[in-house]
Amino acid sequence: MSDNNVPDDASVDDVSDDENLLLINSDVMAGIFFVLLLNLERLHRPIFSKSFSEFIKSSDIIKNIVIIWSIYFLVDYSDNKTEHPLVTLRHSLVIWVVFLIVSKQSLRLNIFNFILITIIYLLDAYKKHLSNEKTLKDKKETKQTIISLDYYVNVLSVVLVITSFIGLYNFYVYKKTVSKKEEFHILKFIFGSKI
Repeated sequence: MSDNNVPDDASVDDVSDDENLLLINSDVMAGIFFVLLLNLERLHRPIFSKSFSEFIKSSDIIKNIVIIWSIYFLVDYSDNKTEHPLVTLRHSLVIWVVFLIVSKQSLRLNIFNFILITIIYLLDAYKKHLSNEKTLKDKKETKQTIISLDYYVNVLSVVLVITSFIGLYNFYVYKKTVSKKEEFHILKFIFGSKI
């Protein structure tokens, strides 16, 4: 065993396939990234027919159901493994909750968190690239790089969680303060004003 806690006889696949090392599953991160991009795209033009877009606009609950459907089908479609539908639904709901938390932020924290999510996603993609590379000259160095990438993804994931909850709390306090003239509703804060 080397000084970096990587067994000398471990293959790159042994190190790269260990999803338990990551705080955030790569499928979950891809789903979060997709939902953020999908919603940014929706700001410019509708992606559905006019009548369906109007139906979605009429209720924030319908919007959230459509988001959950989109996430579910993306996770199910993009996943190479055959998983139980309830496992896929659980992944989808985790992504949706993270989306709700990240969407309730100030502009600065939204930009910062979006950059963090992008960096985490790119690091994970690079790790997958390294683990699939068949013509590696220095496998031990590659194993160490993969472990380092997992470490950076974990650190950035912790920063993302902390900044997201700080942003959520600050936004909650702001909304509660602003809405003193009217009654504050937690459901409207979480799901939107059209519930």
